[in-house]
Order: sequence, then C-alpha cells, then structure tokens
Amino acid sequence: FAELYHVDDGDEFTFETKMQYRALTLDDGTYRHRVWRESEDVPILDTYPTDYNGKTFDHIPFYFYGSENNDACIDKSPLEDLAEVNILHYGNSATVEESGFISSQPTLIFTTDIQPSEFEEWNPNGIQIGSTSGYCLGKVGTAQMLQASEGNLSRTLMQDKENQMLMIGARIVQQSGQNETAEAARIRYSSDNSVLGTIAGNVSEAIKSALLDVQLYMSGNPTPDVIVFWLNQEFFDESMDSQMILAQVQLWQQGIIAKSDIRTNLRQAAIIDADRTDDEIDTEREAEPPVSGATTDATEEDE
Repeated sequence: FAELYHVDDGDEFTFETKMQYRALTLDDGTYRHRVWRESEDVPILDTYPTDYNGKTFDHIPFYFYGSENNDACIDKSPLEDLAEVNILHYGNSATVEESGFISSQPTLIFTTDIQPSEFEEWNPNGIQIGSTSGYCLGKVGTAQMLQASEGNLSRTLMQDKENQMLMIGARIVQQSGQNETAEAARIRYSSDNSVLGTIAGNVSEAIKSALLDVQLYMSGNPTPDVIVFWLNQEFFDESMDSQMILAQVQLWQQGIIAKSDIRTNLRQAAIIDADRTDDEIDTEREAEPPVSGATTDATEEDE
C-alpha cells in the first residue's frame, strides 16, 4: 500500500509530506508486515505479528469485498451503467437549454423599397427593438417579429434516458399513476434488491472475518459460531397493522413465539423505538400502575 506520512519540521504549523510503502505478505505461510519510507533502503518496520497466544498468522488479516464477490479483482460498480446514462443525459440537457435560449430570442424581420443610403439617412441609429422609437421603411415596407419554436428531439431523448435510469435502478421521485402495494413494489424492484443483497452479504462476510481476526488479537480464541454480523437486507419499510399485531399476540399467548419475538417485530416496524431494550421496557412496565377497566372496578365495588 502506498501511504503518505508527515515529517515535522520543528514548527507545529508546518510539516513536509512524504511517501511510504506498507507490504503485507506471506513468507513460507507466515504473515509478515513491513514498512519502507521514501529514500530509505531499510524498512522501518519488519515484524511477524502474533495473536493473543503469541502464535503467528497463517493468513493476511486483510479482506476484500465487492459488488459481485470478495476476491482481489475490482468488480463492476453497480452504479456504472447509471453514471454512463447520466453523462448522456447531461449532454441532452445542455442541448435543450441551448435550444431554448436561441429559440426564445425574437428576431426582427423587415422589408422596404427604399435604397440603403436613404434607409441610413432616415434611420441613423439603425433598427432597435422597443416601443420608444419609430422607423421609416418606405411606402411598402413591413416589419414582423420572428421567433422559432423549440426543438423537441433533445427533450424526448432526455425523457428516454430518465426512463432508462429508472430501469437501471435510480430512485427518481415521480408521481405514480395508481396506488401500488408494498408487495408489488418488491416484485418490481426485485432485480435491484438482488444486487443490493449481494453487496450487503459480501460486506457482512468480510467484516465478520475481520472480527474473527480481532478475536485472535484480543483473546486468541475465535468463535465463528458465536460472532454474528449481518447487514440489514430488508430494503422496504415493514409495516404492521392492528390485525397483524393482534395475530402475533395470539401466537405468543399460545406459546408459539416468545414475547421478545413480538418486540423485535415491533422494533422493525418502528412501533417501538429501536434503541429500547427488553429490560428497559420491563422495568418501565413494573413501575406503572396496574391497568384497570370497567369490569374490574365493578367487581371491586361489589366486594
């Protein structure tokens, strides 16, 4: 890796920037870490890192992640096609703006039967557009304003590219012609979600592998079955209506799911604050007075 580092010149307000190179290699299956600085032949750092138990690593603790897979090759950016269309869209937009500027400027067209010398004598300042001056154009002279209409081709091309960007995956806000259910939106954006899901999965796997190396450094005992790291792949807001909430409460009462399952679903639906833990909710519930209703009050009176 090529890196920059700062050399202090003795003044706290000035420094010099130089280059250094960091090499992470496997020497006979052992991880080695070296750093060379510019104009120096001997590395300033040459070590074989060890874990918590003093054992060297048999792999380089560095992980790639990409849009397609987690190898060292550079994957195609998911937004590359969108960027290319956007560049063409910019060119069409410039053409539309130029066409609108040119066509919106009126041009004066006039005809006259007088000679050029007479025209200059009668109109010494030439012809200017406005209502504060009058001009002589001879016996049969006429004048009219000519204004060209704007071209529609560039605008049509812009609209085509906007539709193309929508198909690629851009989320341009537009008014829908009809109401669309969440499930219909999921189906319509399924291809985009598969790309986002792949990226989220690749990032999750790479970070989990890095966390296992952190365990090696901190405790020397990685626990891949215990460490869980997974980015959210629910790209649509989950909503819960009253019937769905009631159904989950019934499942809890029948012993099919736990109370924590209901609260987890309520957090995902933004009905319960995501930062509130089950312990905080239970503590607050214990501090509240018991819920009383009409039936309870009547019973107490009878007693």
